[in-house]
Amino acid sequence: MTIAEENADLKSQLEALTGGNDEAQAKLAALGEQTDKLEKANAALIDKVAGLEKELDEKQAEQATVEELAGAQAAEIVAQQGAEPVAEDVEEVAQEKTLDELWREYKAIENLKERHTFFRSNIKPLIK
Repeated sequence: MTIAEENADLKSQLEALTGGNDEAQAKLAALGEQTDKLEKANAALIDKVAGLEKELDEKQAEQATVEELAGAQAAEIVAQQGAEPVAEDVEEVAQEKTLDELWREYKAIENLKERHTFFRSNIKPLIK
């Protein structure tokens, strides 16, 4: 092969590589745009989830208030009927937290080591 042929071959290889590089750059730019769109969608979803969690907390608090009110009204009705109040022997039992409550606590922990320890000791046993 002559120097001119080698030069021509190298030029064609360089052009092919340059074309491939341009194509890769275009694909990279498109991926960047997709990443931006996905990040915006993710942020919107996070906001929506936060709003729904807040709404759920409000509804649960409202439900607890209604249940408390209903209990008080029921006790009043029973008292009006002449029933004697019964002494309550209520033992304080540590209520187990729900998985949702554990996840909320987990998300609130900022230290990654503490977060990992909390997950392994509280959440992992429940999701096996």
